Amino acid sequence: MDRHAVELMRCMLCSESQPVAQSCRKCLAILGHYYCDKCKLLDDDKSKNIFHCDRCGICLSGCKSDYYHCDTCEACVSVSARDKHGCKEKRLHCDCPICGEQFFDSVHSIIQAECLHLMHEPCLNKHIQYSYKCPVCSASLCDTKPIFTEIDSYMRISCMPVEYRKTQALVFCNDCHKRSVTRFHFIYHKCQDCSSYNTSLLSTFNESDNGA
Repeated sequence: MDRHAVELMRCMLCSESQPVAQSCRKCLAILGHYYCDKCKLLDDDKSKNIFHCDRCGICLSGCKSDYYHCDTCEACVSVSARDKHGCKEKRLHCDCPICGEQFFDSVHSIIQAECLHLMHEPCLNKHIQYSYKCPVCSASLCDTKPIFTEIDSYMRISCMPVEYRKTQALVFCNDCHKRSVTRFHFIYHKCQDCSSYNTSLLSTFNESDNGA
């Protein structure tokens, strides 16, 4: 439904049909704590802060003083993220990589990960319960130190079959973006530059070979 095209409403208290407004012209009841005549939006949650941005053309959740409109991103951005929000043309006019819902029309708060990719905050919180990797670039999304410490403990007692003990692996690290050579393992490969296990296997070779 095009909310901007709505012209009439019906009061749920007295059933009076009338032009959209914050209060009923017949019974005088206040129909919403917040009302925007441009968006034809009514909201009666007094605990919620809402403001209208003319340049976005929509109402947004939050305190107006906490946001500014970025003309490049064509969206309102938190003041606290002014210098680090990864400014990009029409940045919010794309979909959450986890749920597929468009950011611009979403009612959920948006989080920028360290890798600068955007996700809905509820989606991110649920995603990191099952994976620590960004669904776009595979960079680590959270503190992986406890995870990698457990993997270190496992690797100390993990023995590869004899035929693989001289096999080396060329890996790419999704965190520091460097390539390094480490011992081949069926599951885990540790970056030799930053000690991350968030790596991708590129190729394998034997120690006796001249190169990868």
